[in-house]
Amino acid sequence: MGIQQRKEREKEDLRRKIILAATELFREETYGAVSMRKIAKRVEYSVGTLYLYYKDKDELFLAVQSAAFERAFSFIQELPPTKDPVDKLKKLGERYLRFGIDNPDLYRLMFMMEHPMDAMAEGDAWHSGIALHNLLTSIVKECVEAGRMTTEDPDRLSFALWSLVHGMVSLLISQRLKIYDGNHLDCPLCNIDTDQLVLDTNEMMIKILERHQG
Repeated sequence: MGIQQRKEREKEDLRRKIILAATELFREETYGAVSMRKIAKRVEYSVGTLYLYYKDKDELFLAVQSAAFERAFSFIQELPPTKDPVDKLKKLGERYLRFGIDNPDLYRLMFMMEHPMDAMAEGDAWHSGIALHNLLTSIVKECVEAGRMTTEDPDRLSFALWSLVHGMVSLLISQRLKIYDGNHLDCPLCNIDTDQLVLDTNEMMIKILERHQG
């Protein structure tokens, strides 16, 4: 390995360390409570070194989110083989929900933590997040082409479907489904597994959509 290649590898290793340290801090604290100085201390480098890689905290946070989206996409895209596009859509929803259920802190970083988005406005983007949405849209189009669903705009339908599963994950990890875990005599859904509730809701949603549009 040449000197230049070794230097590039060292840079990438340090970049990964910075993202890992920043991810840990953002999972532990709010966006406002985390500073570049705290991140530098966690990674055991000078704050000046961090600024060689990221111009500010917003740009670094976008890198943290991008890494989380890459992890999510890697997990969610591994769908069980099936020729039925509707079943594929259901499985995609299940994988998405499972990722959110099993990784609540990462999901909060991806979607629920308030922070400025100046870095994205300057041209950076969640490439894996876009790839995940494109995967959803392609499966919706398969359902339409197979005559199993009808829509004039697959992109809008895809956004609507994502909004529904995102809402279920958000309700679950923010503990807004606690009512179903308690002993409320007037609640017909009380004492059920809330993880299973969101998975069942995903399946029900797909069945209703197919019945009414197919």
